[in-house]
Amino acid sequence: MKQSCKWNEFDPQKSLLKLPIFWLALVMVVALAAGVAGYIFSTDKLSYQPGYEGVNQLLNIFKVPIGILALIIPIWALLASNHRSVQTKEQIALIQEQNLFANYYKHLEEFKKYCEAHDSLLEYQENEFLYFKVKSYAKLHAYFFLNSYKGDYSIDPKKLIILSEDLMALKTKRTEILEIRYIFSPLELDPNNKNYCKIFNALEICIETLVEFDRNATFLYPKQVQQVQQKRQKDTQMAEELDPRVKG
Repeated sequence: MKQSCKWNEFDPQKSLLKLPIFWLALVMVVALAAGVAGYIFSTDKLSYQPGYEGVNQLLNIFKVPIGILALIIPIWALLASNHRSVQTKEQIALIQEQNLFANYYKHLEEFKKYCEAHDSLLEYQENEFLYFKVKSYAKLHAYFFLNSYKGDYSIDPKKLIILSEDLMALKTKRTEILEIRYIFSPLELDPNNKNYCKIFNALEICIETLVEFDRNATFLYPKQVQQVQQKRQKDTQMAEELDPRVKG
């Protein structure tokens, strides 16, 4: 259901002439001028004299209500200026939203290309037995870049910490991991397998390859690249403070 515009709202989707406040200003000024004119007419004995003297006298007598009527011009100019500002703000917000939308899918597309180019490092297979493989590049992108739809194209530092903890657990042959299973399917990790070290090394290389994408993401606009680099530096510092194992 379409909401009606309030009398004091500047709807950027409407023209100035369709705004209630535009006509309300006119009505208020005319009403005030008419009230003053009526007061003058009712309290003074006025007589009309033909000719220019009568016209000049009329203008002189009613100069106050005429001056009040003249106020409508600067009031309308002020309303028009504010309406243009609201429309400009709306246009800027729309452009930013479109840029975020376009950049999100561009980032996702580049991430998929990167993964496809390194697909041999994102899985481990031996003797036709698949030990692990990335589930979905789209889901993986959503996992790593939680705020990419908001314009933040850096890997969530909390995910780096969680993956670091999972790798540390796997390195000591503790397989009671949870988070890493959201990324890979299947994930066959048997500590008794004689090739366990090879599988773990391949998994570690796989994760390092995925994280490396964040460092190589240079396809964004120059200003956004600078913002991403600054955000990445802050996130890295925060991750190192939370878990020193992330460093390096």
